[in-house]
Amino acid sequence: MGIVQKIPRDLEAVLGPKATDGLIDLLNTSFNSQKEDIVQVVADRK
Repeated sequence: MGIVQKIPRDLEAVLGPKATDGLIDLLNTSFNSQKEDIVQVVADRK
């Protein structure tokens, strides 16, 4: 399960279903990458 599960209805209406899914995938990929980087930085500090 991704971090971002849904976006505001108004934005979804403007983007359409395909672009909404793409945006959610992009955000989840970015957030997961950022999370991994943060965990690595914290691990390196120990």
